[in-house]
Amino acid sequence: IENGSIKKIVEFDNLYYDDYIEIFKNYDIINSITDYLNYVDLITFNEAITKDEKNIFVFGDSKCKYCESVKYTLGSLAKENNLKIYYIDLQTEDNLSNSLKLLNYEGTYTYPLTIIIENKKIIDYVIGDSEKDYFVNVFTKNGIIR
Repeated sequence: IENGSIKKIVEFDNLYYDDYIEIFKNYDIINSITDYLNYVDLITFNEAITKDEKNIFVFGDSKCKYCESVKYTLGSLAKENNLKIYYIDLQTEDNLSNSLKLLNYEGTYTYPLTIIIENKKIIDYVIGDSEKDYFVNVFTKNGIIR
């Protein structure tokens, strides 16, 4: 529905998760939610890890469907909880591993990867895409959402 009128009726039989993502993209629902993320580059990341602040960074690849999905999930959390979440679009896992070596990260180098940094250390992370409730629990446990 847009401006009080029905734009499209979607039959819910036989639709898969990817189908919903595509439909939402076509009607600019996802794009508006993902605008709540802060899109940055590795320079910003490298500057942020030298500070004592608590930050959330998400590493993804624009060609990855799970990365696109996590952008929607985290964008909605950023909107609902007034969070500042940084998203970095990387095309190679080498860029990811080189960046995270500075923080002594020992987990899996894959996309999407969400990390929480505080006092120049990774205090928690989520590998891959997860349900919104899972991110809420991780952010609550780390004092980001109250």
